Amino acid sequence: MATVSVYNHTASVLAFGSAQAFDTAVQLCSALTFNAADTTLSGMTFTELSTANGYTQGGAFLQNTSSGIVSTDDGTLDADDVVWTASGSGISATHALVMNYSSLLGQIPLFVIDFGGTLTATAGNDFRIIWDSTDHIIRINKV
Repeated sequence: MATVSVYNHTASVLAFGSAQAFDTAVQLCSALTFNAADTTLSGMTFTELSTANGYTQGGAFLQNTSSGIVSTDDGTLDADDVVWTASGSGISATHALVMNYSSLLGQIPLFVIDFGGTLTATAGNDFRIIWDSTDHIIRINKV
């Protein structure tokens, strides 16, 4: 079962709608060490997949992204599902890293999905991240 880990600053970013103002992307990783205090990608320890077999390094930008406040200090993020069609030897990943790209603030990690092991899509099949359409991709409360 997948688990989600959220960075300390994520609620503030979502509550102020910053995820909608900048480009939000998801990267697939073969290794990642989560530290809730990380604020930029440059300080993180992770290995993103290389460009090969249907995956392009840098990940995929989320389409039709929306974020904002649901109630006081309660932020949400939503977008279309993300799909990579595997080729060659396929796509294998252990984590997905969701982040914002901002020319002002740099690359800001929002949260990590730990797949609980290696997930693989073989050639001709999709590696798909399906977001919950009812409860948003993520909904968190800043405490």
